[in-house]
Amino acid sequence: MNYKKLFYYFDSAFSPFLCDKIIEEGYSNNPDFALTGKAGYTRSKKEIEKTKEIRNSNVSWINDWWVKKELEPLMEQIVDAKYPQIIDIGCAEGYYAVGLALKNTNTKVYAFDIDPEARELTKKMAKVNKVSERVVVEKNCDKQYLKNFNYDKKTLIISDIEGAEKDLFDEEIVQNLKNVDLLIETHDWVDINISTNLEKLFQPTHKIEVISSIGDVQKAKYYNYKELEGQSLQLKYRVFEEGRSFNDEWLWMTPI
Repeated sequence: MNYKKLFYYFDSAFSPFLCDKIIEEGYSNNPDFALTGKAGYTRSKKEIEKTKEIRNSNVSWINDWWVKKELEPLMEQIVDAKYPQIIDIGCAEGYYAVGLALKNTNTKVYAFDIDPEARELTKKMAKVNKVSERVVVEKNCDKQYLKNFNYDKKTLIISDIEGAEKDLFDEEIVQNLKNVDLLIETHDWVDINISTNLEKLFQPTHKIEVISSIGDVQKAKYYNYKELEGQSLQLKYRVFEEGRSFNDEWLWMTPI
């Protein structure tokens, strides 16, 4: 089988729009198969159509192989915590926002993204997975919003905003978040001081754990998934490849 070009998508992990686009791309390059979330397993056109048919009601979330393995234990911990409210800043297509709403039926998620297409996809994904009433999608989460938000209930903030975290979180805002759990993806390639400054800001009020991402080569060599047993390192590299020239970090911060 020719693995020169690999295409994969994940059952209900993204909106139908994204799934369809990836499937169509796979068809255009190789009409016989498209690689799905089960790495190394190929499906016929008939099987792919059946997957498209059932994806809206069959959501696989936490244990999918494509979830960043570095975050798997933490994600399980977050699900177990059953937060009544979550603020997801930089929600993209709504993976965390919708996934966490699905995992905990009493959780309300406030999802933000400045990209209108991302907001639309998040809304569609929430609707498809029947959690629209608990996923509120908005454009901007600014300092005023974080300052005025009611933190009486246990709250988690997830942030992935491509470097803008250095401006959003300041000394005044941190004081409002002293009882809040936070998972912030830092982007030191934008400003090398970002993660260091954030750690200094939160250190008086929070316990801080630094979780580092790993590069594509290390993923190919050390990620251990049964679906890829016996496959070449080159194939594993292509499956896990993100193409980043840098490795980001996450700051997992919980109140002292």
